[in-house]
Amino acid sequence: MLTAALMLLEELSPLERAVFVLREVLGCAFSEIASALGCSQTACRQLADALCPAGEDGARAARWPRRIDGAENVARALVAIVPPLNRVGITLEHHRADGRPGAVFRDRDGRDLEAGMLLDIADGQVRTIRLGNNPTPDSA
Repeated sequence: MLTAALMLLEELSPLERAVFVLREVLGCAFSEIASALGCSQTACRQLADALCPAGEDGARAARWPRRIDGAENVARALVAIVPPLNRVGITLEHHRADGRPGAVFRDRDGRDLEAGMLLDIADGQVRTIRLGNNPTPDSA
């Protein structure tokens, strides 16, 4: 599933990538996306609907995994996520949660998007990332 999502991102314009990542990967509300990108909520919804049309049950057809395992998959995901967001002014800021390293996403004005990631690091490599609104570690 991750490979298909990464291939999809490669085919999108920077604005389309940003909307996809903010909505489908990080779970941001359309109001946050519109504010972060400097466009209307209607435009953001139209882009999101065109990228991920709803299925018969109303669920999104494509879903990005909330947890990505393996150093290679993590690297590919970060390369796919971070550059398009940076191009539209969204940045990552180092943040610790539950004593663990992570990052929060900030819009072009430095406001928190209430989205972020937690990192599991072993042997100097990021082995797992958890993405979304307030990503939390597994309870197990």
